Amino acid sequence: MRKKSNPIQSIFPFIWSNGFIFLLSLAILIFILFPVVSVLLTSVRLDGAFTTQFYRELINTDMFDITTQSIVLALASSIIAAFFAYLIALGLYLSKDWVRKVMDKVLLVTIISPPFVTSIAMIVLLGRRGLISHDLLQMEWDIYGWQGILIIQVLSRLSIGIMMLNNSFQAIEGDELAASLDLGASAMATIKNVVLSSTLPGFLSVLFIFFTMNLADFSTPIIIGGRFQTLATESYKAVMATGDLNRGAAMSTVMVIPSIFAFYFYMKSMHRFNESSSKSASGRDYLPTVPKILKIVLALVTFLFILFNLAKYATIIISAFSNQATGSLTFTLNNFSKLSGLSIKAFRRSLVFSFIASTIAVLVGTSLSYYIYRAKKRLKPLEFIASLPYIIPGTFFGLGYLVAFNKPPIAITGTAAIVILNLAFRQISISNKTANAVYVKIDQKIESAAKDLGASRFTVLRTIILPMSAPIFASSFAQIFTSSMTAFGSIMFLVSPGKLLASTEMFRQIKGGGNSVGSILAILIIIATATVNISMTLLFRRLNKVKGQ
Repeated sequence: MRKKSNPIQSIFPFIWSNGFIFLLSLAILIFILFPVVSVLLTSVRLDGAFTTQFYRELINTDMFDITTQSIVLALASSIIAAFFAYLIALGLYLSKDWVRKVMDKVLLVTIISPPFVTSIAMIVLLGRRGLISHDLLQMEWDIYGWQGILIIQVLSRLSIGIMMLNNSFQAIEGDELAASLDLGASAMATIKNVVLSSTLPGFLSVLFIFFTMNLADFSTPIIIGGRFQTLATESYKAVMATGDLNRGAAMSTVMVIPSIFAFYFYMKSMHRFNESSSKSASGRDYLPTVPKILKIVLALVTFLFILFNLAKYATIIISAFSNQATGSLTFTLNNFSKLSGLSIKAFRRSLVFSFIASTIAVLVGTSLSYYIYRAKKRLKPLEFIASLPYIIPGTFFGLGYLVAFNKPPIAITGTAAIVILNLAFRQISISNKTANAVYVKIDQKIESAAKDLGASRFTVLRTIILPMSAPIFASSFAQIFTSSMTAFGSIMFLVSPGKLLASTEMFRQIKGGGNSVGSILAILIIIATATVNISMTLLFRRLNKVKGQ
């Protein structure tokens, strides 16, 4: 029998719950929607009046060539990267379980790596005095230019593409494969008609995401592009060198357009994956026997991917512990003496900022999911707004904070707060999506039973929801911490010269030729992110074990 509730006692949870929802909504609107709208308005406003001047400049004689070559290069690198990522994902889908488990670990290591690791590796291996190009092959080939940008963008995008495409392959329904084979279709025909068609939305999603990332990539062209100019570098120069926020906003807005298509195909792919995951028959239960030549090609591409990553991390270690100033490779520990107090402080600052930002993002994202899926509040539009930073390029979101919060009533430009808030609200979607997958599976009858026994909403939250949410915190925290430690594009416009983070200090060092110091910082970031990921994985397993008892 349900106990009668005291009206006086029940009003406080009501006020608390609705007050918290109001603050949650206000925070998302201020720190996500407001910066996005601010960039759009800044791009079409000059001296308080509406103008399309900054967009027209992108197609005039001075900028047209830069815009065109940026699009062509981004498209070329995206197509090549998406193609090879698809081949590797297809090879994993057709492989044995132990191969997939090994690749999962390889992909995890590559995902937690800091930015510019590929750039450092390419400079050390294929630069003017590279270990391969100069010392081994005696070549005069120069990696600096569009060709270097193309190679680095292709290689650095593969891991995330493979992980996304793995979901698409897992979404293939076993019934479709079985039907195709039962009707007499060959293995290649089944792959063409079932596998390729089923994974096409995932491939298009990866392609557009790559295109958005490559078009908005300004660090790679600056480090290794030489005199080659791109739209992203011009946007970076407009903001950082001349302070022209209007022109920078217009360029950043143009680079957002492909992300809209990427989001559409991503949602289409994930919808198919979620539908398939609820069915018992997995596509891997009906794998066709493919020709040996196809297996060899797929295995070779996968092997080269693993080999490249081994060479990449070996190069980082060699760069950190060696010196080539004399013309030959000499191992030394003197590089650590070059690690200035500024670099050490930048690394420590990254640890603190990432920890705070991860905590905020997990709490906000999980709370949003709770009120939508458990408390049944109509906050779906708010959830879409929260996902915007995950859709748009990081440079756009970072510029949004610079434009929106450089004057009262929220003048926080140049402070630690603007960096932490940017890192936190950019990653809310990670914890939100993780929590969604958990909350929709929690039986509503458990909460109803507790309420029937007289438990207040706060008691239900404390004794039922929070314990069940513990694995969400562990899983999301690790992902967000890693993203925050390796973030660059979204915070480049926000950090002040004396208060750099590890990623921005890496950029400064590599840009100035300090590859050895950049490599040391990369190793420190990898150790920190790996430690957090391993710790949270162990905690996640322990929490699941306790919950299952």
